[in-house]
Amino acid sequence: MNTLRRIMNPIKIFKFDDFLDSDIPEVPSIMGENLIVPQGRVIIYGQPGSYKSFAMMQLCRAMANGVDWLGYKMKAKARTLYLQGEIVPKMMQGRGLNTRAEYGKSSNTFYSYARDLTLNSEKAWRALAERILENKIEFLFLDPLSQLLGGSEVDDGHVRAWLDRMDVLSTETNSGVVMVHHGRKTTWRGDGSSYSGAQNLRGWSGLEGWADSIIHLSSPKRAQARLEWQKVRHNEKPEDKWLHFSQKNGILQVSDEDPATIIRRLLSVGPRTLGDIDKALLEEAGMKYNKANDLRKTLMSKGEITYDLMEDNKTKMYRMV
Repeated sequence: MNTLRRIMNPIKIFKFDDFLDSDIPEVPSIMGENLIVPQGRVIIYGQPGSYKSFAMMQLCRAMANGVDWLGYKMKAKARTLYLQGEIVPKMMQGRGLNTRAEYGKSSNTFYSYARDLTLNSEKAWRALAERILENKIEFLFLDPLSQLLGGSEVDDGHVRAWLDRMDVLSTETNSGVVMVHHGRKTTWRGDGSSYSGAQNLRGWSGLEGWADSIIHLSSPKRAQARLEWQKVRHNEKPEDKWLHFSQKNGILQVSDEDPATIIRRLLSVGPRTLGDIDKALLEEAGMKYNKANDLRKTLMSKGEITYDLMEDNKTKMYRMV
């Protein structure tokens, strides 16, 4: 009996120095500097109207064709399957045609209208695994998570079990997953603080730890979006990107009008107070004080802007260097 238990024990241990001296290969990258990796777990989330599904669809086709996505370098192709549970097929067709016009035709990406699919039984999980294997899918796109969850997002036990089953699917099929999810409404903890960053994912708090990469999209004003990497497990988080939704082309594009440009344009005509800068950032980019402060510090650390104290030794006048 003891011998049998040793053979079946799934926990493997090593001498630590043997592990340190072993040859461990680098983690390969599909996009950017390990922003998305093979069998990776990616969440794209935000409030309604923040262009999550547009970003998702574009990423799905960009990955299938091995072309850059919103300014991020795609380093490898991957066969993709997009399960869409909210957008009706006719609307999806229109969006898909716009995406194809931008990223090109592809025999490497697949689609299913998943309005009636819920992954809440072993039969459903096995059916999905069968489709992934027979089409050699390498990345599964789920839009949105709430449609396919088959239970409440705030039921911690259900979400935990569902993600465990998703991990089994990923291992069995050697595939990664990208999911669209929603953010919390402003929620206060017992200590009076609010949730911030990736903690704003709606539902079970373990979602943040489960994901390898978390992308937050916000739309401070119409046709504009800010893309923020709130978590990257395998590398440092890149800087935010500002995006523009092209009504003509029906897709998201990288915007030339990022908040740093707003500050540069404002200071190009002469020094401005802190209040002037904050007002411009709020009105033109929807950027509130904390983010505006971070941006000013970044531009100062890069040596682009500085400030002079006025005679009262209090008022700061910012200017270009």
